[in-house]
Amino acid sequence: MDYLLSQLKKQTDELLAWVRGKGKILIIVHDNPDPDCLASAMALHHLFVMKLNKDSIITFSGMIGRSENIAMAKELQIPLTPLEIVNLKEYQVICMLDTQPDTGNNSLPPGTRVDIVIDHHPLRQQTRECRWCDVREDYGTTATIIYEYLLSQDVSIGTKLATALFYAIKSETQDLGREASLPDKEAYLRLFAGEIIKRIVAGLGKAGGHGMMAGGKIDDIGPSRKALNKVETLLKSRFLSELGIKKTRPRKLIR
Repeated sequence: MDYLLSQLKKQTDELLAWVRGKGKILIIVHDNPDPDCLASAMALHHLFVMKLNKDSIITFSGMIGRSENIAMAKELQIPLTPLEIVNLKEYQVICMLDTQPDTGNNSLPPGTRVDIVIDHHPLRQQTRECRWCDVREDYGTTATIIYEYLLSQDVSIGTKLATALFYAIKSETQDLGREASLPDKEAYLRLFAGEIIKRIVAGLGKAGGHGMMAGGKIDDIGPSRKALNKVETLLKSRFLSELGIKKTRPRKLIR
């Protein structure tokens, strides 16, 4: 995994270097967006903000039909702009996520320049002509691809973005039961575990770090054994609570 991330870092360094020298950024997702393209757009937007200090506009056409997708966009505060009110000539960087040029499931006018395409559906010929193309047909979600971008660039992932990415993978792969690759499974478990550990160490230390890798750190416990035991007891209690296990008296397995 570390080797793959180091290779991906080189590639994403090149992408970021090219985008850095450009102007306004537009992110286009497919019509009637689902959790995968919403989370992917949110993640790419976050990458540009964190690494380049550059904002971007996320656009879509159609409507967000399902109630859970509407709730996702609202609760996670994903900024969305109708493509119809956007002047494409104002943007020097045009990205497409979870869709590709001339596929019929997006409303970008034919012949419009597209610079960056990131997707997990079959590669289209016109996509090959784009400046940056990352299409991984063996992946179950586009969200996993951009999650790996964040990992490779050591970009921190907050609770809302982690929730969006986790829900996208969960929804698109039907809880890893449909077309889920090994990277999808790894991302799913890391995001899930990372959020649990954040809640366990809340108020005591930090968790997450390298792209929400599942780990936590507690500082300033104190040198005494009593202080250490107190923290251990609290962490155990929180962990059992997260798992939904009630506090019970232990019993011997061997009498």
